[in-house]
Amino acid sequence: KMDHDQVLGQNILDLIPDPVFHSMILDESVNVYEKIRIGEGSYGALFYKVADGREDLAKILNFKTIENIGSRIAGEAFRENQITFDHILGRSDRMKRLREIAQKVAKTMPNILLTGETGTGKEMFARAIHNASDRCGNPFITVNCAAIPMELLESELFGYDEGAFTGAKKGGKIGKFELANTGTIFLDEIGDMPFHLQAKLLRVLQERRLERVGGNRQIPLNIRIISATNRNLDQMVEEGKFREDLYYRLNIFEIHLPPLRERPGDIPLLVHYFINKYRSFFEVDVEGIDQEAMDCLCRYTWKGNIRELENVVQYMISMSADSPSGVMGVNCLPNQILENKTDDCPRVQEPAQQDISLREMEQQRIRQALARYGDTTEGKKRAAKELGISLATLYRRLNKKN
Repeated sequence: KMDHDQVLGQNILDLIPDPVFHSMILDESVNVYEKIRIGEGSYGALFYKVADGREDLAKILNFKTIENIGSRIAGEAFRENQITFDHILGRSDRMKRLREIAQKVAKTMPNILLTGETGTGKEMFARAIHNASDRCGNPFITVNCAAIPMELLESELFGYDEGAFTGAKKGGKIGKFELANTGTIFLDEIGDMPFHLQAKLLRVLQERRLERVGGNRQIPLNIRIISATNRNLDQMVEEGKFREDLYYRLNIFEIHLPPLRERPGDIPLLVHYFINKYRSFFEVDVEGIDQEAMDCLCRYTWKGNIRELENVVQYMISMSADSPSGVMGVNCLPNQILENKTDDCPRVQEPAQQDISLREMEQQRIRQALARYGDTTEGKKRAAKELGISLATLYRRLNKKN
């Protein structure tokens, strides 16, 4: 550890000699998370801009201690607030169009309603919208309206003053809306909000101010509300279960996210992404997935959508730990996939010959990019940018190859 006087005026590259850290700082890319060494300790270093396309806003460097696998997974959560539209995967025309629309409304529409089945990525879209807006440097607060007990939800949302009820903390408590002031509040599962609280939420939307539970002071708010639901709010309005006036206040602009079964062409992209993400977490040397197993995944209906797919890939990586080839086959699939097998997706069969492994594909793309731009530092920077990875990641993969 060094005190303020020791580091004041020093070049950070001299203070932290780790070459991976140097490539992070010298690289032009941002939203980079890498494991680095400082002395005897390991740290997760996150280097990000407050917003894409805003060169006037500062770049920020954060550090997080890494002690074990759990901490590495926490590193992903540490990076979670920096989600942009580049992190939302999907090559289908529908997903490309949704990203374009969301980027436009991020800068204009005050309130947005995200609809779609569970696991379609509504929170990721909400975070990307926030980070693409002029509120990006301010708080992003999430509230799951279905997860908080009904009797606690009001005080969680709006806070309370001292003495508001038996057991209230001395000095009161600030609510989620106040925490999100100047930023964005994400109200997930808004269809599960109790009817009596919908009137209070409507009042906040109309007046842009709130009163804490048990209080009488009007607290002004400058806030954007992004809400999400997997329920049919139109039908709930007709049935009298959701306030019509609140619905139209929240639904100034609706973005409907399609289920995974309606964009099967994106499944291989997501599978390879999750393999890359989790093989190091589980410390399993997975090379890829054979075509037979991939066909089974592409034919499955995915009621849990992307979240279910992510869980299945984690399961398959765990089941492939003893595989000598490092290639996941149908023998690694969980029962719910195998039970939906067809003649084109048999349960027991000799492993299909894969055309090319995931790691070989990565190395092939790296070689092609370096052939175009050269093996100089500048060439590697341009190659990394084309590949959509950081310079530090490019160096690490080159070292792994050697």
